[in-house]
Amino acid sequence: MFVDDLLPTPTEKTEKLIKSFYAHPKKVIISKLSLQENEVRKYILTEYTRLGTAPAVEKIKEKFQNLDVDSILQKLDTLDFIYLNADKTRIECSYPFSTGKTIHEVEMDGTKLYCNCALDALGVPFIFGKDIIISSQCGFTGEPITIKIENKKIVSRTHSNIWVWNSYYRCGKSVNSCCKRMLFFTSSTALDEWVKTHPGEEGERLALSEALFISKYLFESFI
Repeated sequence: MFVDDLLPTPTEKTEKLIKSFYAHPKKVIISKLSLQENEVRKYILTEYTRLGTAPAVEKIKEKFQNLDVDSILQKLDTLDFIYLNADKTRIECSYPFSTGKTIHEVEMDGTKLYCNCALDALGVPFIFGKDIIISSQCGFTGEPITIKIENKKIVSRTHSNIWVWNSYYRCGKSVNSCCKRMLFFTSSTALDEWVKTHPGEEGERLALSEALFISKYLFESFI
């Protein structure tokens, strides 16, 4: 393990992303929610951290008996805060968390959670203010990658020069498009080789400290 502190680091590249690709982050779109709708959104996220998975829709209805939960969930789905299954009976994800297993596992307070992408995983400590351990893998070689975050900074990692691919691909829900391509890589060489095998793929290479800054920007004040 490489033990040294990596802080969220703004650069010209991250500023460009914030002004373009991330010009309308979800934490800004929260303003489109009513107080009650936002309470449901926050409840879903906190239940993920307690259960390690999404709360059942029926449990949400029990919690908010005086609200039209079905309509609220549909609005959250439309605004891409959550992703419902086809018959609207199950929450498949609530950013940054995934209900199903992914290659991005996060351990927080002894609970194992799954995230939709590399940036989602890096964003968890900025939502909850907790220390985490990320267990993922290189998008090209499949080699395991572990990243430990304490006090919102990276304190150790398995590889000295981890990179993240910030995909520009958008087609429908984020979880089904760009999230599938936002991966960790063990080195810039591994990332370069992955890009070669994905002709036409557009995105931005981010050093780990830059990726941490983007995740901080996206998820700080999210709950």
